Amino acid sequence: MFDWKKPHTVDIKAYRDAIQGQNILGSDMSFANVFLLQNKYHTRIAFYEGFLFKKYFGSGARQGYSFPAGKGDPEKALELIMDEARELGERFRLAFVTEEEKTWLEEKYPGRFVFNNDPGDSDYIYLREALATLKGRKSSGKRNHISTFERSFDSCGLKALTAEEKGAALEVAEQWRRERADDSSIALEYEAIKTALENFEALELRGAVLYVEGKPAGMTIASQISRDVADIHFEKVLGEYAEKGGYAVINKLFAGTLDCRFINREEDINIPGLRKSKLSYRPEIILKKYGAAEVI
Repeated sequence: MFDWKKPHTVDIKAYRDAIQGQNILGSDMSFANVFLLQNKYHTRIAFYEGFLFKKYFGSGARQGYSFPAGKGDPEKALELIMDEARELGERFRLAFVTEEEKTWLEEKYPGRFVFNNDPGDSDYIYLREALATLKGRKSSGKRNHISTFERSFDSCGLKALTAEEKGAALEVAEQWRRERADDSSIALEYEAIKTALENFEALELRGAVLYVEGKPAGMTIASQISRDVADIHFEKVLGEYAEKGGYAVINKLFAGTLDCRFINREEDINIPGLRKSKLSYRPEIILKKYGAAEVI
């Protein structure tokens, strides 16, 4: 029934058609994320009767099917993947279930599923305008970081990540990796950045390079999840520039270039420092995600 396959850049139109017009906020629904993380989570996708289906073969929260996305009958679509799981002799699992989907499942299938939630999987979603302006008392700390940065360096500016700037973005990524040579997980993220740059146009990505005193000092890459939501996939600032407020600078400047209502800055994966940083920007929404498994 399902023709499961690895995500490929040629699938982007069918993927976008399946989710078009739906109120999608989660970073796991970004095609760029699905493509860039397919080897990490062994992700497969399929299209059937107007629906997009995903299946994860990872561990923890990254295993099982995704909730079907499409414009038809979700109950019928869900039954199709439940049937497949039964035929394969697998316990039926769903990954990255939203609160809305959890409520729907509880109403349609009372007592049939158990749910778990890991706070580290929650997405931090912000109003674009709030990040671009940093107005108000609660953003004074970020404004102070930017002031420190501006006092420390003679000039800085953002350049759109065009074909001409890919080399500078990769240079930042390479130096960022060297600064963290003792962290084995950094190599995986560096490879994902390289893949993003190699497939930049095909994935319909956008990004920017932060220049400080004429030198590349930071880079960022994003994509559109939906018309109203942009997803920040990578944001890196080097050494002393990061220490003196560079992340606040690139965050604010890049937010000002985006055309969307919300910016999703993804999960904190239970890293305390990352969680503190994401909370400090005052998210408009913390999008919880659940794992669901059929009761045995």
